[in-house]
Amino acid sequence: MTLTLNLNGFHINLQASDEEYLTIDVDCFTVILKREAEGIVVDVYPLHAVDEPVATTYAFHSDAGVQDESE
Repeated sequence: MTLTLNLNGFHINLQASDEEYLTIDVDCFTVILKREAEGIVVDVYPLHAVDEPVATTYAFHSDAGVQDESE
């Protein structure tokens, strides 16, 4: 049995999530958010399949107006 948190149809998979990844099942998709040093990556997969994403995107901290501390 998978430990999930259900928020209005968004099912957060707590067992597959940690400080780097957040896994959410919504409708017929599994969405994985990955925290990176530069920002975040979002991969969208068919429900419960993680071999090939059907969509992917990313956002850098600089896209949100946050300056890199090393600059």
